[in-house]
Amino acid sequence: MQLAVWPNFSLRYGIVETKLNSFDSITDVMANKLLDNKENYIFRGHRRSDWKLEPTLTRHLRKTGATLKPNEHLEYFKKAIIGRRGINPPQLQNDECWALGQHFGLYTPLLDWTNSPYVGLFFAFAEEGTVEDRTDTRVLFALNRKRIEEKCKRIQRPNVPISFIEPYTDDNLRLLTQSGLFTSTEITIEIEEWVRSNFPQKHNKAIILKLHIANDLRLLILKQLNWMNINLLTLFPDVFGAAKHANLKCTIPGY
Repeated sequence: MQLAVWPNFSLRYGIVETKLNSFDSITDVMANKLLDNKENYIFRGHRRSDWKLEPTLTRHLRKTGATLKPNEHLEYFKKAIIGRRGINPPQLQNDECWALGQHFGLYTPLLDWTNSPYVGLFFAFAEEGTVEDRTDTRVLFALNRKRIEEKCKRIQRPNVPISFIEPYTDDNLRLLTQSGLFTSTEITIEIEEWVRSNFPQKHNKAIILKLHIANDLRLLILKQLNWMNINLLTLFPDVFGAAKHANLKCTIPGY
């Protein structure tokens, strides 16, 4: 499908899709389309335009065909981390335990999001990727949390299909520095497909903005964001972040 180039866009099933070919067009969308409703949106960046909005647990089960009950998986993780969280660690609720596991690579029903569009933009472009593993565009998703929550309330089913989690725990400093939060979904749900299935084709209010951004803007975007103090050093306040930031600095001229 041919993508419309901003300021043109397509709108079907509540999904706005457009291509941004310059940093100016990115800031135009942020300032003129999202700023007035910024409390309603959360953001996520994808290095590849064909990656789905699905959590690692869903992806793992889809690829392997394995059968795994999320509650059993979580209970095993809880037992496995006993004695590994320091002395007298605070008790964690299930959502907080999932969030902790997400931080350390556990397969979870969570997807990472941020309240900052520019942090989401950074994660879309932070990794270079190999030539063989690139798509022409990268994607910044903007998800209208308010409209998703309203829709979920109207759906009569035992479990909420998509929920939003903001853990209150000190175990993950990165979550704070990245202005982060999570969506939690049933393992059969991919968010974009769920929106297409639950909103009519002619729905004219944005549920998801899918902003395709030209891959060849990567160096310019990263330098602009670094100038705004959005980089690996600030988003990962540890030795890992310092090392990765130093690597970028010696890789990108003028960074």
